[in-house]
Amino acid sequence: MNKNINPLLVKWIATFVIAVICFRFLAHGTWTTIFLLSVATVLVNFLIGDVVVLPVTGSALAAACDGVLGVVAALLFAVFSPVFNPSAASLVVYGVLIAVFEYVFHIYLVKTGKLVQ
Repeated sequence: MNKNINPLLVKWIATFVIAVICFRFLAHGTWTTIFLLSVATVLVNFLIGDVVVLPVTGSALAAACDGVLGVVAALLFAVFSPVFNPSAASLVVYGVLIAVFEYVFHIYLVKTGKLVQ
């Protein structure tokens, strides 16, 4: 678990920045919701995308999966949070930016040997 701390921190910071861009500036979400969404997105993307999908399929498919999982997490937050109302555009941008970041991040994980196996 120790080798996973730095990659998870980098992943969370990037996801938080992406969430701020998409849901604070584009959809006027609250800081609390954005923080919680970024934590949930990182956990889901790490547990499913990095641990399960990435070792089996490779970076491109895992990154696409992470983008979709990010959008699903945002939609679930929208269902259960009365103050979080993302627009369709903010959801699309969120999914694309997460997927692009994850694609590059997966390449980094593989090259540095930090990929969870």
